Amino acid sequence: SKSLYLRNISLSNPCNTFKTSSELDRVLVDYIQPQPDNARYLPVTFAQKSDDESIAALDNCVVCEKGVLENRLSKDNPRYDAVNKEIEEIRNLAETLKHSELVHPISVWRKNMTDYPIVAGHRRFYAIRFLYGGLIKIKAKIYAEKPKNLSVLRHIENFSRSDLTPPDALDSYAKAVRELENLEGSKILTERISLVTSYLGISRTSFFRYDKLYEHFDVVHKLLENKVVTSLVALYEEIKKAEVCKDAERYLKMLSDEGRFIKYLPIDTPKKPGRAKQYIT
Repeated sequence: SKSLYLRNISLSNPCNTFKTSSELDRVLVDYIQPQPDNARYLPVTFAQKSDDESIAALDNCVVCEKGVLENRLSKDNPRYDAVNKEIEEIRNLAETLKHSELVHPISVWRKNMTDYPIVAGHRRFYAIRFLYGGLIKIKAKIYAEKPKNLSVLRHIENFSRSDLTPPDALDSYAKAVRELENLEGSKILTERISLVTSYLGISRTSFFRYDKLYEHFDVVHKLLENKVVTSLVALYEEIKKAEVCKDAERYLKMLSDEGRFIKYLPIDTPKKPGRAKQYIT
């Protein structure tokens, strides 16, 4: 029957299990709250008041107010350049929004009538706030409650774009997978590949790469954040080599200690002999 057919579709698609009802409506920008756990690193602090003095007093953060979008982080912050790049992207988006409406609404969930945490769309939010401030209403996709698969939704949104920095990309994957581990319980142990690739919409190649880095998340994320390593693919390949010798932990510690990327060499690999010294007689 038709009802049985629809039920089977729902059961065959794991993403339907955690669907949360939503609607399109207008929300005051000041009621929309960016989330610090968003994968894109942008430590924005809002002024308590919108006067020039309050805005000027903000320090060691990113400032986003009407007509003001500035990186005030210390220049020795390892993410300083990445934040500048992110601000440039937001400014470009704001320039586009001057001439056209927001095609994809920001997604939020209703915590209460004056508090709407962002699910997806942080860049769009900052671009709108930069252009118009907080006292306008914008169209948003509003979830009736906090989605159970919040990190998964954010990951899908972030990975639809190719400009995530390596540490942000790994962070996004880690949050999404941790969420799936909680939602799926023991099932994730036996069907990990199919569940993660299905939920996140990624290839098996991407899964194996990110999941391997996720196994060593604490160390790897610091290496990426401090720019000791800049390529996820290169680090994955070297970890795989180290694992053959059961030497991955030592290799990663060596990268941390050296502060630079070095290809893996087993401990007992002899160094190539240098050229013999020649003496003038």
